[in-house]
Order: sequence, then C-alpha cells, then structure tokens
Amino acid sequence: MTPNYHQIHHQLMQTVIQAAEIFLNHYAAPSSAVAFKQNRTDLVTPADTAIDNFLKDELKKLYPSYLYIGEEQQPPKIPSLADCDHVFIVDPIDGTTNFYHKNPVCSISVALYHKGCGKVGIVYFPVIKEMYSAVDGSGAFLNGLPIAVSRYADGRNFLTYTEFRRREDEQGRLVFEIEQLDAVRDICQAIRVTGCASYDVCMVAVGQAECYYGLGINVWDIAAAVIVLKEAAGWVSDMQGRELDLLDRNVLACASKQIADCFVEKLVLPRGGLKRNLE
Repeated sequence: MTPNYHQIHHQLMQTVIQAAEIFLNHYAAPSSAVAFKQNRTDLVTPADTAIDNFLKDELKKLYPSYLYIGEEQQPPKIPSLADCDHVFIVDPIDGTTNFYHKNPVCSISVALYHKGCGKVGIVYFPVIKEMYSAVDGSGAFLNGLPIAVSRYADGRNFLTYTEFRRREDEQGRLVFEIEQLDAVRDICQAIRVTGCASYDVCMVAVGQAECYYGLGINVWDIAAAVIVLKEAAGWVSDMQGRELDLLDRNVLACASKQIADCFVEKLVLPRGGLKRNLE
C-alpha cells in the first residue's frame, strides 16, 4: 500500500519542531566541547549527536522498517538510493561551524526518499524560525505559504551561492574552487558563501537567488532541500547537466534549466572525480 506522504510530512514537521528544542538549548548555551572528524574544519558538537539520536529514535518508532541515514550515525554502504525502499536522510545540523560560532544560518534537514525519488523534505532554521517543506507533487512552502523560484532571466547577472569545502590535506581543491569562481564570475552579479548548503538551495527555491553549485557535498546536506527546490519549480542536476545522483557529491541547483545550462558551460569537475557517499 502506498504510504500517505502528507501524513508523513505532518509527522516529520512535528518531530523536527521537537528536535529544534534540543537545537536551541545548545545554541543558547556557551559553546561546549567540540570534536573534529577528518580535520579542524569538519566539526561535530554535542548538539549534532543529540539531535541525530533523537531523530533516529523518533523516526524508528514511527516507521521501524524505514532505513535511516544520519550524518552522525555509522552510515550504511549503499551503491544507489534507487536500491532503497524507504529511507530517511537526516542532517541534524547543516552548518555546524555556523552553529558553533552562533551564526543563525544552520538547519535541521530531514528527507524521505523512495527508490531514489524524494517524497518529503523538511528544512528548518530554528534560530530564524523558517521552515521550508515539500511533498512530492504538492508544491513547496515556507512557514505554510507557497513559494516559487525566481523568473529572473538576465544571463549575466545571476545571484549565486557556493561553498569552499577546504580540507587541510587537499590544498589543490581550494585552488580548484577558486578557478571555478573565476570561470562563472562573468555570469554572476554576486557570489555568496554561507557555509550551509541547505540554506543556499532554499534561497533558490524561495526566489532570492538563481543558482547554487556545490562540490564535495554530502547526501544529507542537500537531500531535503532539493525536494523543496523541485517542488518550487526549480531545476536540479549534477554540475555536468546530468540527472542528479545524490551520492555523487556534486550538485547544480537553479531556478530553471536555462540558467543551469549557463553554468554547465562553465563548471568542470576535478580530475579523477570525487569519492561517492556511502561506499
């Protein structure tokens, strides 16, 4: 029997609002001990772990047969999301560095996918109290009000978001990303870097930017936000214009295919590609 995705959407919204209480309690407290994953730019705080554990417990109570992929959990090895029946993909805090420094641009992101297709997406920014949400085929919303992408079409003045994902053992990657900026600057009015991919994609969904491109992105960073963008009539692909595979770790999220085509002409992937998520 086909699940009632609108009911799941309502349950996810309520669960995320509960998780936001944990988020805000930690956010209001003095910055506590922080751990590092691969290096000093890849943080994990007690809030990340607490929220991830809470969401996993609550979602498993509601849907015990659904797979759960959380950033702070031991990830399962999955060759393709298309191989999964129902799977929750969760980022307990997207923008952990922002969170740690009391920057309000950080979210709780929860997505439900079925056979590789996004069914429900929730992206909630607890500090600024903005909740972006979508159900497959039912439009996108910000705090319950319908949203849609920008129809701005000037081919040389796009407002664009991206991110520097510096790794201390990959100095060449930073150089590469600077080269990417140089490649697209002639079609951008301005380029913004917020440190929160879900926020950047939601800015495209709500019509406040025309493009986001991300290299080295993890599946939980954008799984919910791309559902919102698609339902806001936006366009999502990889940076070469191909159908998006969330595990491939590169994404191009635009207000339209026409805009995406402008960026595909400029953007390239690093030699050797990127290691896929969840392998």
